[in-house]
Amino acid sequence: MEGLLDGMRDMVENASFMSEVPLVRDLRTTWEGAIWVERWGSDPLAQIDLTVGGSDDRNREGEEAPDGWIDVLAPGGEYVGTFSLEETSMPGAFGPGGLVAFVETDEFDIPTIVVKRLPAEVR
Repeated sequence: MEGLLDGMRDMVENASFMSEVPLVRDLRTTWEGAIWVERWGSDPLAQIDLTVGGSDDRNREGEEAPDGWIDVLAPGGEYVGTFSLEETSMPGAFGPGGLVAFVETDEFDIPTIVVKRLPAEVR
């Protein structure tokens, strides 16, 4: 029993922990120079899959969207606004004139590209 306790004590004493928690999940820029910063929600660790080879992007796996926000900054760095990930996801691509492309899948996992135009304020 003492050997088991020594082993457990050694594991606890030598355990490694993350020195920092990533808050920025994705970063993209529009053609006009606006910066879109996708960040984790209130509990970043609960939303990260720490398994080897795991994915931390639940949207692409068809699961419920993670909690979080997208902050939009003007080309000069001024804050423009924030979207929740319930409102919109990070576009797959930005195009000229405020066009954005999203890849959406239907109930049969068939991908469809949806193109929309952003309001001038967030381009």
